[in-house]
Amino acid sequence: MKCSFCGNEVEKGMKYCPLCGAEVKEETPENQTPEMENHDEPNNDYSYGQSSSDPNGGYSYGQSSSDPNGGYSYGQNDSNPNSSFNYGGKSGNGYSQFNNGQPEKQISGTPYIIFSILVTLCCCLPLGIVSIVYASKINSLQNAGDYEGAKAAAKKAKIFMIVGAVGGLIASVGLFATGYISDSTTVQTVENMLDEDADTTDSRDDVTETDDKETTKEPVTANEDLGDSWKSYTVQINDAVVTFPCEVSKLEETGLTLDTDDKSEDYVINKDDYELVYFRDSNANSLMFIVSNKTDSAKTIKECKVSGIYVDEYDVEDGSLTVIFPGNIQVGMDISDVEAKWGEASDVYEGEYSHTYSWYDEDTYNYCTVSVDPETKKVTMIDLDGQDLQ
Repeated sequence: MKCSFCGNEVEKGMKYCPLCGAEVKEETPENQTPEMENHDEPNNDYSYGQSSSDPNGGYSYGQSSSDPNGGYSYGQNDSNPNSSFNYGGKSGNGYSQFNNGQPEKQISGTPYIIFSILVTLCCCLPLGIVSIVYASKINSLQNAGDYEGAKAAAKKAKIFMIVGAVGGLIASVGLFATGYISDSTTVQTVENMLDEDADTTDSRDDVTETDDKETTKEPVTANEDLGDSWKSYTVQINDAVVTFPCEVSKLEETGLTLDTDDKSEDYVINKDDYELVYFRDSNANSLMFIVSNKTDSAKTIKECKVSGIYVDEYDVEDGSLTVIFPGNIQVGMDISDVEAKWGEASDVYEGEYSHTYSWYDEDTYNYCTVSVDPETKKVTMIDLDGQDLQ
């Protein structure tokens, strides 16, 4: 006799196939009704076959388990509402890819990630990042079978995404409104100025060339105390000449005072050290100086000496300050004129954006460095330091 389910040879008299566990039915004549098996034993603890309706639970290996009190079922169908584990079929509360016979609705994390990134880039960076974190968890939680966790992550990602987008939109509208008000105020101010100019047009037409010349600053000529060689360590600031190194009080005679917004008067410089310190004039124009401490103890800035100066094109571009180096060398001159006065540089470095010409004192560590624009060959910065002479 063969099993009708798997085709295995089954000995006569066996109720179940030893290979697949299916119930074996004996062949009966066409006019004979087969005898039905009774599976209603109330205390059946172990069922190996197709069906188990044991009201007290147990272990079922087969196609169906309707055990109302839980248990372990391995087969095709489990209608047990309290089942804790089901492998291979449909389970309401167990570990399965189906819920009550229906497949769980999948959540795609890709749209959440895309919109979270857009919120981060265009609207609100902090909330967008949080949204990205939750969106990235959706797929991984689903793959692990935690659909509730995936739904919760998607919900949080959506909340932070919406809040970030709305907050960014509100902020943008506020900035636009503020900018609009400012622009409107500016337009009204300009219109008022034009009206005032229209009333004074005739008086402005009477302005002579003499008045223009009086408002133009006269060029500063080199002082006779200014040296010719860079090794003289002399610098002319407007009309006054200082020789480095000098006392802070000597520098202040040029009309410059310590910029306390950068460093206070009590700022301490360690022994055998230096600091870059700003001094400014009454019009808030600043120049940077090298203040050195060559003593054996720490000193305040006022107690140290000014040993050098650093000037670039931005410090003197408006003409409010004039700085002249030895030989009447100034920022904006051609490098060929500098070498004509100071001789050939000790070292030249040609970078992509700037060329550097350096002169060194053989007897000391003092130096003078000039930066040059590679295209125009014009001087853009001069750095002179004589701190080793103290």
